[in-house]
Amino acid sequence: APRPAVAQSGLQIQASPRISRAAFTQILSRAGSPAAPHGDELYAIIVGYGLDPAVALAFFQHESQFCTVGRCARAELRNWGMLRRPIRASRGAGSGEGFARYASFQDGLRDWCELMLGYIGRGMETVEEAIPRYAPQSDGNVPTAYISALRRQVAAWSGA
Repeated sequence: APRPAVAQSGLQIQASPRISRAAFTQILSRAGSPAAPHGDELYAIIVGYGLDPAVALAFFQHESQFCTVGRCARAELRNWGMLRRPIRASRGAGSGEGFARYASFQDGLRDWCELMLGYIGRGMETVEEAIPRYAPQSDGNVPTAYISALRRQVAAWSGA
């Protein structure tokens, strides 16, 4: 089926990588992210799900500055997208401060990727379509600001 025209102007979540593996790991390292030592494997997980590593990284940055600040860092959540509960219960390692805790960044990322694939499967193929559901205004978020931040960051990283 042809994709709706509106998706053309949106930032596709499922896309070819807009940044290289080296750039991805360098961004995590420069930020001092505790996920940085696993950069190569994290990049491969994202690509394995068919998702764009630049978009995934922009979510990670927006949610927790790559797990260097806030609840993610303080409670050692290893939670890529600051999910409230695990997508796959077997991946969860308890919770902290109202969010899911994971034993590894790999598990946290796999859950985030599967959540995104679920959105895509329900027709939310772009950041613009997914964010109002992912980070709703009712939860204290500002979806338009979140979308703008992700679009700006992905464009900067991909040299657009």
